[in-house]
Amino acid sequence: MIYYILNVTKYEQIGYIGHSQGTLIAFAEFGNLSNDVQKNVSFYAALAPIAQVGHQKTPLKYLDTDSKELERYWHKLFGRNEFLPASPILQWLGKYAYKKKMNNSRIPVYTSHGPSGTSVKNMIHFMQCGRSNQFQAYNYGSPEKNQLHYNQTTPRLYSFRSMKVPTALFWAGEDWLADPIDVTYVFDNIQNLIYEKYIPNYNHFDFVWATTANQIIYQDLINVMQKYHPFK
Repeated sequence: MIYYILNVTKYEQIGYIGHSQGTLIAFAEFGNLSNDVQKNVSFYAALAPIAQVGHQKTPLKYLDTDSKELERYWHKLFGRNEFLPASPILQWLGKYAYKKKMNNSRIPVYTSHGPSGTSVKNMIHFMQCGRSNQFQAYNYGSPEKNQLHYNQTTPRLYSFRSMKVPTALFWAGEDWLADPIDVTYVFDNIQNLIYEKYIPNYNHFDFVWATTANQIIYQDLINVMQKYHPFK
């Protein structure tokens, strides 16, 4: 997506803003020395940053099971394709579970667009990382299978200590997914932190759905981004 944008706009760099898994992807890729993509990113803002997830308190932890059975268990429950596509279940969650700091009249709009599903394999990977409390690649379940994918018997660990992209972190005190304890791991590994803001009473979805996000987050985000990625 980054290379597509650069090709269409003819820019040499973009500013990248990620939320939740969008930050996890960025940490994994921007810290990869064999990937040149970070050279094309002038600024990175991480909203509800995720790398390690061993302390997450989401209901998903109740779908955890023995590591040897995790993949089979999730495939049995959810199949092998999409996990929780947009559905009445998510609309119910939006109505009853995420009412804090939200405009209730907009809930049908929110839930019609997100969360909009992911792959079952992606969720298995997330559960593996929660169980191991490691920021690591997908575990294929055996030394032999991992060897085929990674040329080593264990999943490779991701590291972003070499990431040079100027980074701003926005994190929350009531975030069940990007738990403050796990966010400490992010702080410990970032070498080019240029800004951070802590919002004690925000949760994971408030970063994108809260009626106060434009004042509490977005204005600060835009101000700091303009210093490193001037708008044209």
